[in-house]
Amino acid sequence: MNQAYFALILLITGCYSNNDTPKYKSIDINELKFQIGDCVSFKADSINTGVAIVIDYSKDEGGIWYGLCFTDYFDTLAPDLSKISAKKIFGRKVESALDIDGFVIGLDCEFVNDSCFDTNASKFHKIGNFRLNNEKIDIGSRAATNDYSQMLDAFYRGLKKRKKAPDHYKTHRTKINDFSPEEFFSLKDFIY
Repeated sequence: MNQAYFALILLITGCYSNNDTPKYKSIDINELKFQIGDCVSFKADSINTGVAIVIDYSKDEGGIWYGLCFTDYFDTLAPDLSKISAKKIFGRKVESALDIDGFVIGLDCEFVNDSCFDTNASKFHKIGNFRLNNEKIDIGSRAATNDYSQMLDAFYRGLKKRKKAPDHYKTHRTKINDFSPEEFFSLKDFIY
């Protein structure tokens, strides 16, 4: 009995790994346009600005990909760090039997290729840098693009989805194709 119990514990702990924690140790930081925690504004339309936080990055044969977590900032005024710190970021609750609350919060991440920043340099501006609490940052959703208009589509789609109340995180099994867990979380919970 003890051996079976021990094998079960090994199986459970072996299956649970925090693979969605940001990994950014294998890239030479001199190659990076942005650092983890950078607050980046982007031209959302002809008069409004949106803002995202760099929470991850990776590199492959296509270049460097910056994991942007969008905020709910959408305004004509130029943003600053104090205004942004009071905003909310895109995320979702992900069911987790290993967490005391029954879920973990995962931040939704749009990976944008460095070529998008190069070809649209005038539309992006670094505002400053937040010191992120890496212990609290897990990735909840991933998407990728090297196209500015697709990045904007992801931002607008995310804002629209978060206007509705999110589905409960446990309903993902019963609402497979209609599951909408997207919600906002306070940025202050993820920064020092």
